[in-house]
Amino acid sequence: MRVLRLAREYNLLPCEYINKKPRDPEIDYLLTMALDIHDKDLLCSCGCGFYRVDSHAEDADGWFEVADDAICFARAAVEVFQENNPDLEPGTLIRVVDTRIADAPVRTQRNTGGRRQVSVDDDTLG
Repeated sequence: MRVLRLAREYNLLPCEYINKKPRDPEIDYLLTMALDIHDKDLLCSCGCGFYRVDSHAEDADGWFEVADDAICFARAAVEVFQENNPDLEPGTLIRVVDTRIADAPVRTQRNTGGRRQVSVDDDTLG
């Protein structure tokens, strides 16, 4: 199922993702439908990512805990922005921008094999 999810994530048909040549439309259809049926029939509809049989079991109380040890600072920036700007226009697309890229030093590209040197932005930030 992981391969099918990755194909869907990259907007590729399964045969394209696994580089099957020639592409078989019937296999693409069957694998895509299998993933859809699997997800709709077995996974919980609330979006938690767990199987319904586990997350809705009568004796499942205490099986799951929330881990709050990881912080997504990009999501935190969005939440703080939304909290500070409650009067946003409907439909406003909020996107997170990594400001480190704008602050990165400009370096000159070397070893160009005699071609003209081009100034490039440093996006390694390491």
